[in-house]
Amino acid sequence: MTTMTGTLDLGRIPDEQFDPHFHLRVAVVFYDQVLGSVILKPVSRTVPLAFSVPFSPALFGFRRLPAALTVVIGADAAAIDLLGTDTLRHEVALAGLLNAPMEALVIPVGTLRPGIAQYGRWLVGSGFFPVAGGMACTPPDEGALDAEIAELGSEDARRNDYTIESEDDNPGRLVGTALSADEERALDVMKINTDAADDRGAREVRVAGSCSSRPWHVAPSLLRLRAEINLRWPDRDKRSDGTIGDQSHCERPSDHNPNERSSVNAVDVDKDGIAPMEVVRAALLHPSTNYVIFNKTIWSREYGFRARQYTGANPHTAHVHVSILPSAAAEQDSRGWRIWPVAAPKAVTGAAALSVDGLRADGAPAFDVGRTYEVLLTLDGKQFEVALTVLRAH
Repeated sequence: MTTMTGTLDLGRIPDEQFDPHFHLRVAVVFYDQVLGSVILKPVSRTVPLAFSVPFSPALFGFRRLPAALTVVIGADAAAIDLLGTDTLRHEVALAGLLNAPMEALVIPVGTLRPGIAQYGRWLVGSGFFPVAGGMACTPPDEGALDAEIAELGSEDARRNDYTIESEDDNPGRLVGTALSADEERALDVMKINTDAADDRGAREVRVAGSCSSRPWHVAPSLLRLRAEINLRWPDRDKRSDGTIGDQSHCERPSDHNPNERSSVNAVDVDKDGIAPMEVVRAALLHPSTNYVIFNKTIWSREYGFRARQYTGANPHTAHVHVSILPSAAAEQDSRGWRIWPVAAPKAVTGAAALSVDGLRADGAPAFDVGRTYEVLLTLDGKQFEVALTVLRAH
């Protein structure tokens, strides 16, 4: 058994914003696998909180420690929620420990300090402080989902489901430098304009390539992804949707081409009428995902799903591209993507109010759906700086 040790310092959190009843979870993560986790129960923001996370790499197929692990801290939640973006992450380099025996090995990570807005997001996102119009989701009706999947996998759908002509989605040679923290934050709030070089014009001619002349099908896991998106946003634009490649795809390696199992392992989803970054984040949490491209940005498993510049000719500003791993298990994976309908607003407990320009707790449509707002939440006399993403207009 190996142990990861460190300290969580909540000293940045003002007294009036600290809540001693709020629990946090600390996890040791390797890519999308949670190797081990513990729950922290802070009692004071002034006392650093020590944590010790035991884990066994051998249980996950590691004979030796991998080159790097990540410590993730967030609201006390299920593992799949903890792997979301609103967490505090710290990479731990293990280069000097690669050949060390794993039994009784202790790996120190130092002190981690969350920011005020980050702490506020954990409070609100955890549901500990329910907010009107909250972001809780409910699984879709399985009957409706099955019907949507069947329709998307039908022969009629295949006849009209072709990818854009100008797309080049080879992550091996089109991954650029890492995005800065400001650039990553801007992905949530920027107004995305479709570039002329993107696929609106190419979509006017939907012609499959010769590589589609043999039998092919869309990977069932991707059919479920698109079905969930359709149920979540039934009136979305579908002009930039696509799966099977055109002739230019046939002439180069692409997940839009059928593989040896006749499976097409990539799907494009039009960005209009959806919250595209919500789709991106959901895809990054799914165990089948290999990489995602959107708005000149690529998140690939090879780079730990960290946002990097995408240098391909098509900037992917009109659609989100999702590619899964080239394996039968990934293609047949039936696990949901958690892109589910937003639940009814939760009741507000206590005297709560939201104070931000253009955003009101009564649900008045004075804001942009899909945009993230910095919000001052007042609850029972306490104020919390949080970031809330608007998922729908009431």
